[in-house]
Amino acid sequence: MICKLCQLEKPLIRALLIPRNYFLQMKGKSKHLVEFETGESPQKSLNQSGTIDTTILCQNCDNKRLGRFENYGYAVFPPLPDPTKITRLPYLEIYRLGAINGRSLNLFLIGLLWKLHASNQALGYHVDLGQRYSEQFRAAILAGRDSKSVSCVAFLMQYPQYSDLMLGALRKKVEGVNCYVFYLPPWKLLIRVDNREFGQALTKFELRDGRDGIARVLRDFAPSERHILKFIQDQARSRAGLPRF
Repeated sequence: MICKLCQLEKPLIRALLIPRNYFLQMKGKSKHLVEFETGESPQKSLNQSGTIDTTILCQNCDNKRLGRFENYGYAVFPPLPDPTKITRLPYLEIYRLGAINGRSLNLFLIGLLWKLHASNQALGYHVDLGQRYSEQFRAAILAGRDSKSVSCVAFLMQYPQYSDLMLGALRKKVEGVNCYVFYLPPWKLLIRVDNREFGQALTKFELRDGRDGIARVLRDFAPSERHILKFIQDQARSRAGLPRF
């Protein structure tokens, strides 16, 4: 089989699309995670470790090329955040992330994007980088260099319920800039994939090299997320033969 990253013929492994520790945090003491796919025929499945794809990566690319930057991702966005790092300001709450290594963070984000683009799993259904960014990001991972087309604004989800729900990545435009929203509970990442920069409102929260990073703390869902949750609930109830809300 051909590894989609190094493009060499090697045995392919069971590669997790989202770093393992975020799934383990969601699972807690439960034996399984529940994966629910919506659509005309909703599907429910159980797994122990997260969403896996066996068609994209060899062991070296997954464990070494991508794994070292996933370890940095855990350091910046810990699966179990420290509540003492939350600061309440007059109009918002922030979580202090500490000093940011821009290159390592950038390659962590690129790895997330590229894996979901390369996969045919439902979790990455909305991640389509196109040939240009797909090849640019693949080359960046192999060379260990960052991309100026990628940056990130982070949010810490402290919702009253469903904080550990991992929605699939979503594509959207923010202030005319192409972005993806990634959910790594309890974190939500707004990832810019565009040569255009964020507007002033988001730039001040953008995570940049050598600067102390901050994440906004969210206490409730955005309207678009509420819509998605209701859709999931309706699909689940319909599958179970129950009336919709």
